Amino acid sequence: MEYVGKSYPEFDAVEKVTGSALYTDDINLPNMLYGKILFSTVAHAKIISIDTSAAESLEGVEAVVTYLNSPKVKFNSAMISIDDDSPKTEMVFDSVVRFVGDKVAAVAAISLEIATKAISLIKVEYEILPAIYDMKEAINDNSYKIHPEGNLISDIIEEVGTSQSIINKDEMQVKSTIKTPKVHHGALETYLCTAFWSMDNKISVWTPNQGVFSTQLLLGKIFNLSFNKIQVIKPKIGGTFGGKRGVILEPIAVLLSKITKRPVRIRLDRKETIVSTSTRHATEINISSIVSKKGFIKSMEIEVFLDAGAYCSNTVTVLAGMCSKVFMIYNIPNIKFIGHNIYTNTPSGGAMRGYGAPQIFAAIETHMFKIARSININPILLYQNNLFKPYDINPLTNLSLGNCRIIDCINEGDRLFKMTNYKSDLNKNNENRYKIGYGFAVAAHGNGSVPFFPDIAGITIQILEDGSAVLSLGICDPGAGTYTILKQMASEILDISPELITIVESNTQNTPYDLGALASRNTWVGGNAIVETCNKLKNELITYAAEVLETIPANINLKDGKFINKNNESSYITRESLVHYIFINKHRKMLISNSYNSKTNVGSYGAHFAKVIVDTQTGEIKVVDYLAVCDVGRAINPMLLEGQIEGGIQMGLGYALSEEILIDKETGRVTNANLKKYKMPKAKDMPNIKIKLIEENEIGGPFGAKGIGEIATVPVAPAIVNAINDALGSELLDLPITSNKILKEIKNEYS
Repeated sequence: MEYVGKSYPEFDAVEKVTGSALYTDDINLPNMLYGKILFSTVAHAKIISIDTSAAESLEGVEAVVTYLNSPKVKFNSAMISIDDDSPKTEMVFDSVVRFVGDKVAAVAAISLEIATKAISLIKVEYEILPAIYDMKEAINDNSYKIHPEGNLISDIIEEVGTSQSIINKDEMQVKSTIKTPKVHHGALETYLCTAFWSMDNKISVWTPNQGVFSTQLLLGKIFNLSFNKIQVIKPKIGGTFGGKRGVILEPIAVLLSKITKRPVRIRLDRKETIVSTSTRHATEINISSIVSKKGFIKSMEIEVFLDAGAYCSNTVTVLAGMCSKVFMIYNIPNIKFIGHNIYTNTPSGGAMRGYGAPQIFAAIETHMFKIARSININPILLYQNNLFKPYDINPLTNLSLGNCRIIDCINEGDRLFKMTNYKSDLNKNNENRYKIGYGFAVAAHGNGSVPFFPDIAGITIQILEDGSAVLSLGICDPGAGTYTILKQMASEILDISPELITIVESNTQNTPYDLGALASRNTWVGGNAIVETCNKLKNELITYAAEVLETIPANINLKDGKFINKNNESSYITRESLVHYIFINKHRKMLISNSYNSKTNVGSYGAHFAKVIVDTQTGEIKVVDYLAVCDVGRAINPMLLEGQIEGGIQMGLGYALSEEILIDKETGRVTNANLKKYKMPKAKDMPNIKIKLIEENEIGGPFGAKGIGEIATVPVAPAIVNAINDALGSELLDLPITSNKILKEIKNEYS
């Protein structure tokens, strides 16, 4: 391969590091106003009155909006299709606030300072309603209803085989309960957008959004506009990790612009982004398994309580995603999944890297290590006994799991990390201050939304008369190098250097439709769309070249930018000459548009291994060595691939040890809504990382590749937690495992 399999930096790396790349915050429009939002200071209340007169009379204020002068359309902020049946519980503004940080009012002013002052002048009178912060309390029969439909949004039950059966004498039952917290995405760029409602009733929105077409759809429904009048433009994205999927600020900015007929920018600060956008869902997960003493799991029953927060958003599909992943990795004859989506008066849950997988695998993988301890078996053997093999069938969907190489990942990790020893370097029973432990975990993730939702990617590619190309695509690059690897694939097929391909980025009026950056679909679906489209264009070019060279298409080779008659290598035509010939003689520009529909969805897999040192005097945990073994099919760009894995490890490290949105159970306020108190891992906290890629060519994948973006972070937390519990001989299962929890565990052990 000339381009695929090679390491290239992101194509816009120089722009980014020199500061010349245009992000949403760099879009400055003439006569632009600045928006500011008033957020609720109470967890649950009905607005009795709202006095905006002082704000409206402040010089420089151009508009004030509340529930009294905003659309009364209910919507779901994570909708991706016009007939999406997810619960629609949100409005631009509502007369009821449901968590501390809910939207109450917004202003647009000629400066941010004036907008901020205007917000402080708005007076709100609340009728306080009962607030519920605990999921179990929320679903009590006598609990106050956060929404009229009740606090239980829905249940999911899926089962293969039969429910747990009688325990035989050579079997035992193992049970676990794990809790995972709400966490913040931590993207460098906070949430923001700019909107302009023009005099001819057309909307333009600049937003770092993962799915511009679903945003177009939602704005059309909220403001009763035909979609062709709504242009949603994605500039560069300064990180998202799921936090910029769906609409958050866009309807408010559009409403303020509609009133003023001037562009309006709204930008949240870090505190507002932590509290008032979305979080990873908190969970409580109970697992019960029946396992033979030889290490074969007969049955597993999983019950998940998922904290939606105040609004549904994509809670239903996150829980469905958890459910689907349960059936992708372990070949257990009897599995039952029960899930509950529950409203609470806390910040809303939403999409976050892994889309439910970090929570469910944190539970399953720590449970697997408990099984290993309970039956006194080496965990490596337990995993080898129960994991799926290549081309096994997913029992839930009856679709192939693809070239599933998770056992290869385990075996290679065991070889490199010496897990067969499975003993700490220090005796756990001695009096040493520092305890060393080893752990690992596996995980699975899909590559798109098939078979649950149509997974479509549109591509347009044009060859210009000098032989260069323009690639227009609705696929969103969230900052992870997607466009770079898609360029590499196009370059490989069309024999055009990546430097000669320009990308036109997501824009609902300038690029074809795409579902959005979600479900680890960019490489699998986007890559296959590129492959299919470029091959169609290449075949057309070869047909014309054969005509010029007076031969048949089968005799044409494409090499070094030349279409060569392989029977006479001195007979050729260059790409630029061919394109010019087609233009002059065939009256045709060489471009092709294609709507690709993904028909398959295989699994990406990984096994991660961790070594930790626990200081029993301070409770400090140090992850010293870390190995990630990843089943990637084929590495399109090894450098960017490894960068994704390293970033995933950093996120998982925080999930395991430090990150949690803390909520005061008396007031509902988030008490650590800044990066000083919200503890994200720093560079100094990172372990010594080694990465091993299992490249076994995924049939059906573009050049054999499959996605890595989400699976990279999923096994991290349970691998670390298992290592901690190995070091201490403990059963700590309430994430994050902080130093205080370590010290409490040690105190309980010796008390």
